[in-house]
Amino acid sequence: MKRVPHRSDFAHYPLAAIAASFSIGILGSTLCPQSLTFLLTTSSIVTTCSLIMLLINRLRIAGGLLIMAFFFAGASLAVLEKRRDDYSGRVRNLIARGVLKQGEVVELTGALNGQPEFARDRVTLSLDVESIKTSSQFIKSAGLISLQAWFRQTNEQSVYRKLDLHHASRIVVHTRLDRSGKYRNPGVSTLSEYLDRKDYDAVGLVSDPRAIRRVGAPEGVSVLGLLYQIGRAHV
Repeated sequence: MKRVPHRSDFAHYPLAAIAASFSIGILGSTLCPQSLTFLLTTSSIVTTCSLIMLLINRLRIAGGLLIMAFFFAGASLAVLEKRRDDYSGRVRNLIARGVLKQGEVVELTGALNGQPEFARDRVTLSLDVESIKTSSQFIKSAGLISLQAWFRQTNEQSVYRKLDLHHASRIVVHTRLDRSGKYRNPGVSTLSEYLDRKDYDAVGLVSDPRAIRRVGAPEGVSVLGLLYQIGRAHV
C-alpha cells in the first residue's frame, strides 16, 4: 500500500489565516494608503457576501471572502489610527507645537477610561480628554492622560474615594501636564517614549483632591463598566 505523504493544509488553521490577512491589511494600508470610505464600504460588502455564501452552503467561497473582509478591516483600523495620531487637536500634538506649555495649569474635561487605581501614596486615573481650558483659550481636544494624584496622609486617600469615581465618569480636573520627564535614572527610557508605548499623551500631576470635580455620571450602558461593577461586587 502506497503511503501518501502528510501535507499541512493552511485552511486547517483559520485563526492563523485571519491573523495573517489582518496583518497584511495593516501593512498594505501603510505602504499604499486608501480612503477610509473605500475601505469601510468594501469591508461591509465583502462581509455581506461572505454571510450570503455561508447561508447557501458555499463554505469555501465564504471562507475566502471572510479572510478578505479581515484584510480590509485591518487596513481600515490602520487608517483610523493614523488619523488619530495626526489629529491637530490631540494633546501630544498641541504640546509639540507649543500651544500647550508643560507645567502650565490647565483645566481638562473628559471621561475616565477605567477604574481609579489606588496605591499606598497615590491614585492613578486614565482620562479621555474632550476639551482643554487654559488661562487664555478653550480647545476642543482628544487624547489619553494619566493623572497622578499623590497624597501624604491616609485621610487624603479617603477624600479621593468619596469622589466615587468609576469608569466613564465625566470629570473636570485642574492639573499640570508633563511629557518631558526631566528627572530620570541613567539608561532608563524617556518619559515620552514610555507614554507613546502606553498610548498616553502626557502625565497630569494633581496636588489636591479639590482639583477634581465630578460633573456627570457615565452616559448610557457600558459593557466594560458593568464588568467593573461585577468585579467590585466580588472583591
